Amino acid sequence: MTDKGRHIIALIVFNLLAVTVLALISEVLIRLTCPSITTQGTSAGLLTSGVFDNIYGMRPSAMGSTNGMQAKINSLGCRETGIPFHHARKNWLLLGDSVTFGVGVCDDSTFAARLQQRLTGWNVLNCGVIGYSYHEYHKIAAYWLSDSDLHPRIDHLTLCFCLNDVYHSVSDIDQPGGGLRHLFGDFLRWLRAHSRLYIFLKSKCFDRSARYYRFDEQFYSVQNPEFGSCLEALSAIRQLAVDRGVPFEIVLLPYEYQLRPAYQSDQTPQALLGEQLSRGGIPYRDCLAYFRNSRLKPQSLYLYGDGIHFSSQGHRLMSDYMHETIIPYLEQGSTP
Repeated sequence: MTDKGRHIIALIVFNLLAVTVLALISEVLIRLTCPSITTQGTSAGLLTSGVFDNIYGMRPSAMGSTNGMQAKINSLGCRETGIPFHHARKNWLLLGDSVTFGVGVCDDSTFAARLQQRLTGWNVLNCGVIGYSYHEYHKIAAYWLSDSDLHPRIDHLTLCFCLNDVYHSVSDIDQPGGGLRHLFGDFLRWLRAHSRLYIFLKSKCFDRSARYYRFDEQFYSVQNPEFGSCLEALSAIRQLAVDRGVPFEIVLLPYEYQLRPAYQSDQTPQALLGEQLSRGGIPYRDCLAYFRNSRLKPQSLYLYGDGIHFSSQGHRLMSDYMHETIIPYLEQGSTP
């Protein structure tokens, strides 16, 4: 090998080492100065198939982590709230996806746990499951509202609906960032699970909150087949609840992008869905205005770089909203 070749190799090695050292130093600085930035990912052992009549869900009595926070699942397949289940109490079931489950926050910081801490005489069952949409909600509602010795009787049912719950048949590759995940999925998962610097840079370079909102917004049209299928599933859940005599309502959750001062919309997705729910006689609540009127910084209500999942402060605000709007009906034993 010539001296020129050895010089080029030495230069490449030096640059690689310099970049590695710089990345390690930056990673340490991010961890020290930005504690709100956490790695992302949920323990695979928390999820399993066939929990609720062959529907995948949270593994009963499992323990794991979500974005670095401890997560416990009780024997019913619901996330722990920090207060033991009492058979003598009535049961309030919260259906939802990863937002309701509470990725990135501790067991006792989810809005379900906060509601449990404020409500006597009721068990609050957090049946939020990562990845659920309207398709799974229909199936899981049928399970919980059935006569069975495998679960307690449900006395009140609330579906916490996230905007991305409106579609079920969209493949991952067609969703924002799906192409990169398809090509570099394992590497990107490793980065999300281990590098806070990666989370920081991704947040600074890309407005993921806006991107996901715009992608999900396109499904909110009466001409969209997914929107129609979603309405059919929600109507079927209402009918299940009516047949069982169980009060039922849907709570529509906001995205961080919708809380920004510059956000403008002639008709929000929640408003369109609300109109259709009203036509079908399905009670619903839209907490978008409540979140806007809180005057809290939108970014503080969501996990860092995440415009969908609530932070601990966001869960607290959501708990306040549900405490003001739903708990009075529970305590009076009336229908919303």
